[in-house]
Amino acid sequence: MKRCPRLMGYNPCDILSPNINTLLDNGVAKCNIASAICSMPITFVTSPNKFKVKVEEAKEMGFDPSKRMFMVALYAMSMISKPTFKSKVEAFKNFGWTEEDVSGALHRCPKFMLVSEDKSMVMMDFLVNKMGFPSSVIVKRPQVLRGA
Repeated sequence: MKRCPRLMGYNPCDILSPNINTLLDNGVAKCNIASAICSMPITFVTSPNKFKVKVEEAKEMGFDPSKRMFMVALYAMSMISKPTFKSKVEAFKNFGWTEEDVSGALHRCPKFMLVSEDKSMVMMDFLVNKMGFPSSVIVKRPQVLRGA
């Protein structure tokens, strides 16, 4: 409850239960659901219809519901709007990334997309232009963009 006090304002039967059932129906393991409720509870604070859409989007992006990373991806997707996501993808393309590169980075570390676009671009500029790292190195290790 400390991580998401908003949960206190919802009836578990209206929000939590249907969203958990959606995950179970899509093959998400109970232990992964329990872990996500404890570590990323805000993921579940959305209407069941919107939640189902997010689950389908995560599956369409290639995330496997039977893997733990599915819940991390679902969390990241629930925290960012589609227009913001598209804007960030375009920003990474300015550094030579392709759609496949973004997808690969997203599969390695979905939370890297939660970093603000400005901060991501400053980090990319520093790493690529100042330090001389190939952009492809960051694709393989997108978690560096989440650094301080």
